[in-house]
Amino acid sequence: PLGDQSWCPARAAASWVNAAASICRARSFVTPSPPASSRSTRGSGRCGSSICDHNIGMLGNLPRRVSIYEVSPRDGLQNEAHPVPLEDKKALISALVAAGLKRIELTSFVSPRWIPQLADADELVRSVKAPPGVTFSALCPNTKGLERAIEVGLTEVAVFLSASETHNLKNTNKSIARSLEVFDELVPHALQAKMKVR
Repeated sequence: PLGDQSWCPARAAASWVNAAASICRARSFVTPSPPASSRSTRGSGRCGSSICDHNIGMLGNLPRRVSIYEVSPRDGLQNEAHPVPLEDKKALISALVAAGLKRIELTSFVSPRWIPQLADADELVRSVKAPPGVTFSALCPNTKGLERAIEVGLTEVAVFLSASETHNLKNTNKSIARSLEVFDELVPHALQAKMKVR
């Protein structure tokens, strides 16, 4: 917890990155064997199952490198019950950069009425500077959010929707169809401003 004086952003970030790197370096993937009673003698997978064959084949085609978009400064903090001070957010971002992360989502330009924890979005983005090779971005749910992102000098923004109509309504207060209409307005505006959009 951020209120715990023993909590160290650098140590926490380094621990997460080390764990992720260990997983990415793993070269052998083993699919757990099903119970003996349900095993099939068909297939050449380690458990003798054609399902195992399929999973090993899929995992064998993974790329050697992946891009990680770290979202903890936004998604990790937005539901905290108590306000997280700006300086603590900056310390977390600095620790993530020091840990080697290259793409970090800082915040979301939403109304403070919806997510009070992100009320300092503009101030946070203005107060941190991405070092060479690192990209900072933010979520932009609408064109007003995009205008704020442009004003503070961000070069990359993200848009989002849910595959579930119910979740999209709860998460964005919009239907999926309406979200797509907003993207039609927002994305060209962002591209015109020479921003990257994901």
